[in-house]
Amino acid sequence: MTPCPRCGKLIPVGSRYCAGCKPVMQKAAEEARARKRAARAKRYRTAHPRKDDRCAAFYRGSDWKRTSRAKLNAVSYRCEAQIDSGCAGIACEVHHIQPIQTPEGWERRLDWENLEAVCTHCHNLRHAGRFTRKPEPGVLDLSTLGGG
Repeated sequence: MTPCPRCGKLIPVGSRYCAGCKPVMQKAAEEARARKRAARAKRYRTAHPRKDDRCAAFYRGSDWKRTSRAKLNAVSYRCEAQIDSGCAGIACEVHHIQPIQTPEGWERRLDWENLEAVCTHCHNLRHAGRFTRKPEPGVLDLSTLGGG
């Protein structure tokens, strides 16, 4: 026998809580999971401000899906960027040259000349500055220190 971690009653080894504490702890665990999901969603929205409703609706829409598929087919799924030697050469994404978050980019969101078929590697390189984390104030990044 071992004590229940919540109330101290003796319970069989292998049980986590006694019969009285188990429903209380299950409810607390579910509430903690819900708080964690909400916090994760908030962090995502904060880190990805470009995911506003207008842009998200555009990317889910049939006009974009049809246009991006047509662009990929037109270039035979070949990466148009070919940024560096890590390029796979097979395009699976379509990049807006003028970002659609800008007023000019929004006007050109389906303009064929504003689109570029790219592989995932090249697309990530195009957006490299957007995904870097800003340093926390007062935290020293050891990877930036020179040493010998």
